[in-house]
Amino acid sequence: MWQKGEPIAELNTDDNEGAQCISTDGTFLLYTVCNREGVLGTCDIFFSKNKRIKWQPARNFAPISSDRWDSQPSLSADGRTIFLLPTEQVV
Repeated sequence: MWQKGEPIAELNTDDNEGAQCISTDGTFLLYTVCNREGVLGTCDIFFSKNKRIKWQPARNFAPISSDRWDSQPSLSADGRTIFLLPTEQVV
């Protein structure tokens, strides 16, 4: 049953963040962070793991972050593939 969402205190900031997706088992979260310290390009993908019902501090997902605009992460149903919008010629 759906219920009203609440901010994730360990992750929410006043910065430009969004375009999140969560793994089907609820243990892994990917989201976009833009224009702040720790971002390699304009926007990067950050991730957090949920351990014992507590989200861990988010970190830049360096293996897929570039010096360009990285955004809109989506996970495949099995959690083994990450899809992103292309970084070329973003308007």
